Amino acid sequence: MSPQRAGADVSRETGDPDTLGPRVTATDRDVMGMATAMDSQWTSPGSGGRPSVGELFSRLSEQSSRLIRSEIELAKAELSRKAKAGAIGAGLLAGAALFGFFGFAVVLTTIILALSLVLEPWLAALIVAVVLLVIAAVLALLGKKSLDKGVPPKPERTAENVKQDVQAVKEGLRS
Repeated sequence: MSPQRAGADVSRETGDPDTLGPRVTATDRDVMGMATAMDSQWTSPGSGGRPSVGELFSRLSEQSSRLIRSEIELAKAELSRKAKAGAIGAGLLAGAALFGFFGFAVVLTTIILALSLVLEPWLAALIVAVVLLVIAAVLALLGKKSLDKGVPPKPERTAENVKQDVQAVKEGLRS
């Protein structure tokens, strides 16, 4: 397990949405096995500086808890950032849709009026309505297909980090 991942926690956003990442704190150095004055608490007197099995399990428990908490914090931060960006985008799209709707209504009225010069007005309106319904059906199918690609939303970076953590623990158990 790399030192950056072992005791990582979530750094706070500084305005840039891609600044989430691991940060090593002073207490994490102890957990990651970096030499400090506190290392003596993990060894028994007369053990030659090597921790006992009980001490190793104690370390494992503490490190596992810290790792799980940091992964949960990373997932929360990542999902929060994605939700905020999605909400802003949805609001802008709603405003664009409103103005687009009124503009499109004016264009349709113009088309109906132009066709009514050649055809009966009711027939011109019917032709335009049928064309609009066909376009609406095609857009609905394309929209559903696009939505299906984005569901379910999952925190991809966090999932990748958890996979790396599990792999590192497996490698650590083998050695």
